[in-house]
Amino acid sequence: MPVGKFVVGLLVTCGIVAVIQAAQVVAALAHGTSVTVVLDRSGGQLQDQIAPAPLGPVVSLLTLGTGILWLIWQHKAQRDLYARGVPGLRYTPGWAVGWWFVPLASFVLPYLCMRELFGNAGVPAASGMAPITRSDWRVPAWWITYLGSSLLLVVAFVPLLRAVLASIGDQVETNPDHVVVTISAATIHAARLWAVVADLVKAGAAALAAWVVWTISAREDAVVRPEAVARWSDGRAGAPPPVPPRPDL
Repeated sequence: MPVGKFVVGLLVTCGIVAVIQAAQVVAALAHGTSVTVVLDRSGGQLQDQIAPAPLGPVVSLLTLGTGILWLIWQHKAQRDLYARGVPGLRYTPGWAVGWWFVPLASFVLPYLCMRELFGNAGVPAASGMAPITRSDWRVPAWWITYLGSSLLLVVAFVPLLRAVLASIGDQVETNPDHVVVTISAATIHAARLWAVVADLVKAGAAALAAWVVWTISAREDAVVRPEAVARWSDGRAGAPPPVPPRPDL
C-alpha cells in the first residue's frame, strides 16, 4: 500500500523532530532564570523562555501533513477489509476517520478502530495467514504513548498557568492595564523537564505508530501479491494456497 509507506516515512520524521526538540529544551535547562514580561506580550516570550521551538513552523506543517495522510491511509485500509468481505467488522471506513473528530469519543474509538484494522489486516481465509491476536501489545502501546505525550504537555504547563494566574491576581485590581507576569526559575525548570519527557514519549509514539502502519500495509500487500504471503507465513512447509484477487482492485 503506497500511502502506508508515505505515512511510515512521515511518522519516522516526526519522531526524529521530537527528539531534536527534546535536545533543544535540554540545552535550555542550564539557563534557569526567572521570567518577567508584560501580560500582553507574555505568550510568545514565555514560549521562547520555557520551551524554545525554532522548528515550530516545520513541526506544525509536518504534523498537519502526517494527520491528513494518516486519515487517507486508514480510510483506505478499513475499506479494503470490507472489500474482501472480512466478517464481524464493527467500524465503517467513514467512522474510522470520523471518530478522530468527536469530542471525548476520540479518546477511545480511534483506538478501537485501529485495533480492529490491525487484527484483521490481510487475513482472508485463502491467505494462509493467522489473524493477529488481541494480546498483541503494539496497538495498545501506541495509543498509550500517543495520549501520554499530550497529557505530559498539560502537566508541564499547568504549573506555569497557575503561576501566571497568581501573578495576575495580585496586580489586576491595582493596575489592570499594565500587568507584569513573573514566573520563578524553579517553575520554568520543572516545565522544561516535563516538556523533554513529553517529546521523548511523542517520539516513541511515532515509532510505534510507524511499526503498526508498516505491519498493516505489509499484510494488506500480501493479499494482493501471493509471493508476499510466503514471507508472512509461520514457517509451514509448502507453498501458500492461492489468493483470489481483491474485489476492490
